[in-house]
Amino acid sequence: MNSILSSKSKSLSVAKVAVLSLAVGLLSAVTVSAPTNAAAGVANPTVAFMMPDVDTARWEGKDAPFFIAAMKKSCPTCKVLRYNAKNDAGQQLQQVEAAVTAGANVLVICPVDGKSISPAIKAAKAKGVSVISYDRLISNAPVDYYLVFDPMKVGEAQGQAIVDRLKSQGITKGNIIAINGAPTDSDAPHYRDSAIAVLKAAGYTIAKSYDTPGWDPAEAQRETDQAITQLGKGKFVAVLTANDGMASAVVKSLQSAGIKPIVPVTGQDAELAAIQRILTGSQYMTVYTPLGKEAGGAATLALALGQKKAIPAGLVNRQIDNGAGKVPSVFLASEIVTQKTINQTVIAGKFWKASDICTAAFKAACTKYGIK
Repeated sequence: MNSILSSKSKSLSVAKVAVLSLAVGLLSAVTVSAPTNAAAGVANPTVAFMMPDVDTARWEGKDAPFFIAAMKKSCPTCKVLRYNAKNDAGQQLQQVEAAVTAGANVLVICPVDGKSISPAIKAAKAKGVSVISYDRLISNAPVDYYLVFDPMKVGEAQGQAIVDRLKSQGITKGNIIAINGAPTDSDAPHYRDSAIAVLKAAGYTIAKSYDTPGWDPAEAQRETDQAITQLGKGKFVAVLTANDGMASAVVKSLQSAGIKPIVPVTGQDAELAAIQRILTGSQYMTVYTPLGKEAGGAATLALALGQKKAIPAGLVNRQIDNGAGKVPSVFLASEIVTQKTINQTVIAGKFWKASDICTAAFKAACTKYGIK
């Protein structure tokens, strides 16, 4: 992303924002014969769903199943190719070429590196393949659509959650450690900068800040260990952490250092383990991004692109300049999950069931917070 995002007016409120309706039901199966002219669209397009890594639980556990289900519901005879680059930008370049060779009409890609993938995207587009940039922006290449949960609002929510928690404890200043996302992820700087702006405005100091290659939990733990050693125990009041996978590592680092009680730790993705950590107090919050809406929206766009049909009115709500032009974009709203909001967020959204969360080790906490 770029300065266009920065020009948008922002609110430091973490109140829930109305979420766009991207219901999979908007899609309808098509039974007509496939045209021979690819420019006119095909009845049953082949779509490649391309994920960046296996370290973040959401990709294989939520995004891919949601996307495949949405495509099957709308077009039972459409073919979905599934790829995971395992955090290897070079491998993802090869996968793009492989998907095109395999006959993909549409690529839905969350890039490992939004810049280095550009040549592969240009090559695919030159062959008439449509491209959707999924959750991360592809730079300097022609992209048909871009879907994302507004990264600035995610960052603001994380920063404001820390501020609210600390102030409720009477802590109005102090050092904060920032464990940020990968520098190759187009969203990561926006998570980081928006959160840090909130924290600084509230009077807190960013004492240590790390951009974590590949969103790697092991690296996040090393960074946190280093920050604790350099700052000293009791010399920081919170750890701003960009996602739940890294939050798990941050919590391990804090526990290994003997920090009690655990300072507020943020997250993102509403991973099951993160919800359970929130219940027991080792992680303060996570940002819930209803992935079914994002994956369903991507399926809507992919089918429309493959069949050369119009997309539902109102789906696109932004235009983002990716360096190659203005990309029609779908920005989605996220929600905050704390101990008190689990029922009305991840459970109400059918992201997790109470039975998923409330295993034996967490039954007492579930009872305490009315998880059902």
